[in-house]
Amino acid sequence: GGDDGMWALSSMRVTAEDTIEHHSSTVRWTVVLSGVFWVISMFSLIGGNWEYLKYVALLSVAFGLPPIAIKAFKTLGRHRFDVNCMMLFAVLGALPLQEYTEAAAVAF
Repeated sequence: GGDDGMWALSSMRVTAEDTIEHHSSTVRWTVVLSGVFWVISMFSLIGGNWEYLKYVALLSVAFGLPPIAIKAFKTLGRHRFDVNCMMLFAVLGALPLQEYTEAAAVAF
């Protein structure tokens, strides 16, 4: 059972090498703005007077795409292809089709 090894825990010594450092992570403000603009642009799917909100998705793309594009170009420079390249091409393909909310969803 699970209690078999409990006696060993009391005899273990914890050293500095065994401790886990606490890391804090922060969310970039560009990611937050990209998400907010994407959520706002999703109201354009209601239709009617909300249709103009699809253009807010362009702001989401503007804030979300640069980090993706930088990673994609670095990867392509190494003659590789990864998910950042696929995301870049998906966004660049959705924009001419005027699927701004789709482009924003990928960029966010």
